[in-house]
Amino acid sequence: MSGPAWPRVAALGLLAFLCILVVSSVGIGRMTVIDRDEARFAQASKQMAETGDYIDIRLQDEPRYQKPVGIYWLHNAATHALGVPASNEIWHYRIVSVLAAALSVLALAWAGAPLVGAGPALLAGVLLASTMVLQIEARIAKTDAALLLTIILAMGALARAALGQVRGWAAPAVFWAALGAGVLIKGPLILGPVLGAALWVSVARREWRWLGALRPWPGALGAAAIILPWYVAITVISGGAFWSMSLGGDFASKIASAQESHDGPPGAYLLGLLVTGWPWVVLLPLAAAAAWKLRAQPEVQVLLGWLLPFWLVLEAVPTKLPHYTMPTYPALMLLAVLGLLRLGPLRGWSWAIGGLFWLIGAGALAAVVVALPVIYGAGLHAGTVLGVAVALGAGGFGLWRLRGAGPERLHLPLLALGGGAVAMVWTLVIAAIPASGDLLISERVAALSMCHDGPVIVAGYGEPSIPFLMGTETALLDPEAARAALAETPGALAWLPMEGNSPQALADGVWVTGTNYSNGREVALQLHLHPGIPAEAPPCP
Repeated sequence: MSGPAWPRVAALGLLAFLCILVVSSVGIGRMTVIDRDEARFAQASKQMAETGDYIDIRLQDEPRYQKPVGIYWLHNAATHALGVPASNEIWHYRIVSVLAAALSVLALAWAGAPLVGAGPALLAGVLLASTMVLQIEARIAKTDAALLLTIILAMGALARAALGQVRGWAAPAVFWAALGAGVLIKGPLILGPVLGAALWVSVARREWRWLGALRPWPGALGAAAIILPWYVAITVISGGAFWSMSLGGDFASKIASAQESHDGPPGAYLLGLLVTGWPWVVLLPLAAAAAWKLRAQPEVQVLLGWLLPFWLVLEAVPTKLPHYTMPTYPALMLLAVLGLLRLGPLRGWSWAIGGLFWLIGAGALAAVVVALPVIYGAGLHAGTVLGVAVALGAGGFGLWRLRGAGPERLHLPLLALGGGAVAMVWTLVIAAIPASGDLLISERVAALSMCHDGPVIVAGYGEPSIPFLMGTETALLDPEAARAALAETPGALAWLPMEGNSPQALADGVWVTGTNYSNGREVALQLHLHPGIPAEAPPCP
């Protein structure tokens, strides 16, 4: 497919990268630690800087071997570059995900160029980076945004091999380096979309020789040079415990059964796409039409191989989390752009169905954003209402203008739809979450305890955000052990759960009450001082 010349695409790509970088950065400092895994990753990264041990992964006194070391190294690279190693500011660790989301625009412009053309691939990159799921993951200090970047790069090289466009060592080097980095970040998960695409294309062609363009033997040795040093070191250090906890525990349990109650039936991801892929679910009818009508083309075979096998596997796995299908979204966005430019404009049945998809996602998101402060805060929040109104107004305008718009008139409706999505995310992270005080238990406990110089104990609320915000030495104990430790430790401070069910008890002493965001349970913690006396006032003036 024809498109702008590469110099113009490069200039537009740089502009798009900077825009997404700014857009995705908004709210990363205002939004508290909102994900249980985010706190675990950030705390383990912080402990690496505190101890100087960048091989072993620890969460307080326990090993954390669920994921490999790559993300922890990236977090420490960010905090050291900022001059704040061992920081307890969560946004310092989120920078890695923000950068990965912005770089995904450039990566998909490169990866998709042989499939749909340079200009359309850049547009697909912008769509990808502005989807709801990536805008959320860009603000969380976990592995998923960084992993997505490695997958896009690996798939770009694989696409060039499938289309016979490999010249020299550049594409094979990118492929094997991305594969090695992906395995260091999240273990074998990167192999899902890559092997799925390789298998799909090979079956469609009834031959495998095209994979030889990726220089498998020297390439595999290069990837091994990236992967093996740390894996060997952690195997020795842990006595093999890393493998039993990561592959035998975390990975296998997600495949065999629903982990941490995150279960769902087959088809759950397809339904969830209306929210996670918002606002670009409006283009799903054209993406599906392009996939079907152009399925015999080699470029579309690659995109289908990227999308379908891995998605179907995830639908069959019991554990369901909204971001798990994100590695397939680049292919979905490329198909959407292909449909928009080759089979568009969006009109008639395609506009009606796409518009319905957009409205369902918009309604679900608007309800969540407005309801959060109502349920978990002081009531209806003016900022959330205004932000949602702007998001729906801009997106609705874009939806209307998209109907029947040809390639020369796509800029305004796409910009309005994307702007509406940005407004929705900003409203969530700037207004809705900070206004939902009942969910911010760790933040309030930390604020009331921060100026205390002695040991701090927390019982009945074992969230990993507590040691991240309050310090690695903060003890998370059961109530009985916490009372014993408080009695035996001069100068100690402890937050203990309410005894009995008397709401009148809240009238005396210092309390933090709220809802545990990870399990929905009500929490009531009272401040006690050594040797076990309820505090009458906070230790901080």
